[in-house]
Amino acid sequence: MKKTEIKTWLSSAIDEVKTTGNACDIHVDEFISPNINSSEDLFYDSLMIFNKICQVAVEFDIKDLELYLHIDLKNNLNKLHGVYSNISELIESIDIGSMPEIILYKPVLPTTPPPIEFYRSIIPFKIKGIIDNKIIGFYKEYRTYEELLDNENFYRELNFIYCK
Repeated sequence: MKKTEIKTWLSSAIDEVKTTGNACDIHVDEFISPNINSSEDLFYDSLMIFNKICQVAVEFDIKDLELYLHIDLKNNLNKLHGVYSNISELIESIDIGSMPEIILYKPVLPTTPPPIEFYRSIIPFKIKGIIDNKIIGFYKEYRTYEELLDNENFYRELNFIYCK
């Protein structure tokens, strides 16, 4: 992946978000091979791409925009799990069938909180290969009120947010 490819996507995404107000996203496989065989490769390759995009982002005016990496986890738990205590367990829980995406958007304040059961925590350990103090990782689990009543599984995900 070349810096010019990143600049081209980021410039176009910034223009679209600022013009339309709509979020702009790109799946990580647009920059890396879509033939990833392990959750570990998917995790670290996604972080590498996000890291590079964050390094290029400093050249643009994105102070009013948010940039983050979204990684889906396996949604096979109907009990609240909570944040993982080590990196290997976290990586094992990645849903390799769902391609991570990088999202640029303009944040808006919600008017009313949605009726969901929700858990969010900062990832409590260091992850190699990310920009220290510039990228923060969050673990999140949630389900709607109806899913709670039906004892359905939680949606689980990782979000890495670029802190400008």
